Amino acid sequence: SRIGAIAQVLDGCAKTSIQRTNSSDWVRMGKGYYLQASGAQKIRAIWGIYFRDRQVTKDINADGSYSYLVTGVVGSKVLDQLYGEVTIEIDGGRSSNDPFFKGRDGRTEPDPLDVRKASLANWEARAVTALLGLKNLSAEDLKRNGILVDQIAGVEYQQRAEGGGKTGLISDGQRKRLWAISKEAKVSE
Repeated sequence: SRIGAIAQVLDGCAKTSIQRTNSSDWVRMGKGYYLQASGAQKIRAIWGIYFRDRQVTKDINADGSYSYLVTGVVGSKVLDQLYGEVTIEIDGGRSSNDPFFKGRDGRTEPDPLDVRKASLANWEARAVTALLGLKNLSAEDLKRNGILVDQIAGVEYQQRAEGGGKTGLISDGQRKRLWAISKEAKVSE
């Protein structure tokens, strides 16, 4: 049947996609595994991934930091042949406030080009994984396709704290800033 044939093509492409990657192309976040930009680039050709209408905007925040936001459309020639045109709009980006950029190469401020490139990589990985459904895979999904999951880097979040922050505490820097604001506003101790 046509549905069976489509399922076979999609399963074959998904299996080949995972097999084309390696442990360094994945990251473990909690219990799920997510494809990074390096892996997304490796599987583009399998699916005939294309991008359209990509736009990059730079936003300057009140504190002087900045963010790059990337928007655009992603599609797949393979999916288009099976279903007609299949595209989605997706966004991605990075901020100069991201701890990833702090202290690199001995600098205190990140190179704007590094932040821009990282925002493009974030967008590409988000676009490919969202279109193809290659998000939140299990260890078994990856093991079955030859990925050594014990070699995948992981990110652990503290309980009840998305992104790893402690929801009940403020940092020393936040405490000092609150103290300075309170003192300036003549709020008593």
